[in-house]
Amino acid sequence: MATDPGDLVRDPTCGSGTTAYVAEQWGRRRITIDTSRVALALARARIMGARYPFYLLADSREGQRKEAKVTRSAPSSQPVQGNIRHGFVYERVPHITLKSIANNAEIDVIWDQWQAKLEPLRAALNKSMGKQWEEWEIPRELPPNPSVPFPPSVLSLHKDWWQAHIARQQEIDKSIAAKAEFEYLYDKPYTDNKKVRVAGPFTVESLSPHRVLGVDEDDELIDPLKVKEGSGQYAAKQSFPQMILENLKTAGVQQAHKADRITFTALTPWPGELVCAEGKYRQDEQDSQDGKKGSPDPVHAVNPVEKRAAIFIGPEFGTVQRADLVAAGREAGDGGFDVLIACAFN
Repeated sequence: MATDPGDLVRDPTCGSGTTAYVAEQWGRRRITIDTSRVALALARARIMGARYPFYLLADSREGQRKEAKVTRSAPSSQPVQGNIRHGFVYERVPHITLKSIANNAEIDVIWDQWQAKLEPLRAALNKSMGKQWEEWEIPRELPPNPSVPFPPSVLSLHKDWWQAHIARQQEIDKSIAAKAEFEYLYDKPYTDNKKVRVAGPFTVESLSPHRVLGVDEDDELIDPLKVKEGSGQYAAKQSFPQMILENLKTAGVQQAHKADRITFTALTPWPGELVCAEGKYRQDEQDSQDGKKGSPDPVHAVNPVEKRAAIFIGPEFGTVQRADLVAAGREAGDGGFDVLIACAFN
């Protein structure tokens, strides 16, 4: 409520992403933060899967035409850039005062245009009825005359006059509302029903949970992974791929099933373009052997087989692209690897 379109909204505890969802819907940029990967996954899925109404931008040709129609004025000829910071075209509520009516010269123009249609109808109706009705004396319903019914021509004249009278008043009311002072309804922008909007491109960024940094007395960053044992000096700065590989050595890779865990026996650098390391691990495989004579079923023996894994590490900040995954898969295939492990944000 305290922001305008294009402003930046920051939500330190996103939960299921309601604030980010509403910010995206109303044209606000957003940064949403949470310590839970479950919350981030919910927020990401919610924003990416949502469809939003397309609000008319004030800085657009469609918005200029809609603004002209609402205010009953000529469309603006200013160049448009599609800048959301100019806001949307909003519905508005008129504040009608006697001053706004008295200063509205358009009412006289509307009155003169409709009098040219109403006066001939009134004259013809008076002639047919033998009356001298003024405009304010014409009844809404003709009085009943049981002895001599009104001819169809009189009924048609009476109906046409009242239809024109009502149309004139409606047009005057529209002019009064358009020329009066008004307030914008910022929660009711006009929508383009021919368009559907989805979330714009965004990134999911993270600090690794196994990396905790502190500061010393000089406000310099202290990384315990960089401190040499037995000395107060710092080692060379550890790169992001090195940090990921160190974590892989310790934690391995847990796959979908609990039993399908990859524990590396060796993890060494690999001189590839996208594949940066080679990991070796053992996987149990079952071999069928002949059983005893006369036994219908073979005997299954479990033999550990050494496998080779290609390690592909994505960008530290940002998401991995499909083209990079395809290229890394081809490189792993050319290198004779058994599996490709991608460490990245998707």
